[in-house]
Amino acid sequence: MQAQEQPKATATGLGKEFASETARVNGITLHYVRGGKGHAVILIHGFPQDWFEYHAIMPRLAKQFTVIAVDLRGVGGSTAAESGYDAANMAKDIRELAETLKLEHVYIVGHDIGGHVAYAFVRRYPDAIRGAMILDTPVPGVEGWNEIQGDPNMWHVRFMQVPGLAEKLVTRRVMWNIL
Repeated sequence: MQAQEQPKATATGLGKEFASETARVNGITLHYVRGGKGHAVILIHGFPQDWFEYHAIMPRLAKQFTVIAVDLRGVGGSTAAESGYDAANMAKDIRELAETLKLEHVYIVGHDIGGHVAYAFVRRYPDAIRGAMILDTPVPGVEGWNEIQGDPNMWHVRFMQVPGLAEKLVTRRVMWNIL
């Protein structure tokens, strides 16, 4: 499957110090936007966003860090695969990206479903991180997960688990096309 064409990072208001790039990792092509200098911070988006979720904060972070905002597999400019959408495998995507870019001891930030990927990264590759931040999500297997599964306010999680529904709702739709 072909990756969707991404606008140049400068077209998104990030400036010329940011670049939109791809890397071949874990059997897929992963799209990311990179800029800044310093310790690496990898930003992992939630659902149904892509890397652009972080565009407003990236220039401020880039004053002190190398910022890498990724599109998870099957989202935005990253290629889709028949399988491998579990958090552990997507954490491997991120790990291989960090290795490809020669980044050591990275900070990982994950929002929503990206938080699950960040948590899997922390658990699988503890020696590869400097720190982690998980935002706006309960994490499977961590206290509170079972309780929230029965909460009627979480209807959208079960709704989006209908096979094929998420793909139908977000195919060829990216945030910067509607902003």
